[in-house]
Amino acid sequence: MKKTKFKLTDQIEFNIDRDSSRAFEYFTFRSDEMVEEMKVFLEKSAGKKCFMDIGSLYGVFSLGFAAINPESKAIAVEPSAKPFEILNNNMKLNPEYNIDAHNVAIGSSKGKIKMKYEWQHLVAIGENEEVDKFEEINVEALDEFVKTCGVTPDIIKIDTEGYEYDVLLGGQEFLKAHKPV
Repeated sequence: MKKTKFKLTDQIEFNIDRDSSRAFEYFTFRSDEMVEEMKVFLEKSAGKKCFMDIGSLYGVFSLGFAAINPESKAIAVEPSAKPFEILNNNMKLNPEYNIDAHNVAIGSSKGKIKMKYEWQHLVAIGENEEVDKFEEINVEALDEFVKTCGVTPDIIKIDTEGYEYDVLLGGQEFLKAHKPV
């Protein structure tokens, strides 16, 4: 693990595994849209107590949340093995942050899902899609996941490469009852 300092905003700086720096840079200067996305996220998450980062990749949103909400908790969920390893490195480099990482997919129901790699992202394979290489990944419904973890996120980010609808389906009870941002 190669450690480096990363400046997300003028007020937010944390340590990261150097392997995540290029991906994080998109939220600071490489993409105007992603810079704006991060700005809005940080505004919306200020003062929140529990953040769930579904499709966290290396954890830039979890780290940003933890930096502005030091008494709060972030739950980073990432099914892809290599990004999950880097996510864990980023957590170890910032032990003052309360971030839990889970190597699982969130979907409409508990079971297994076939996924393929696109870059380092695992992407759900469509019902009629045929691929040569895939992985079977454990999947949990959001409703059960929050119960099992004993958390009540008041803000959720979902970036699951086209699988967002299934995530929402699996969280209908929780979402109706708690109405997180």
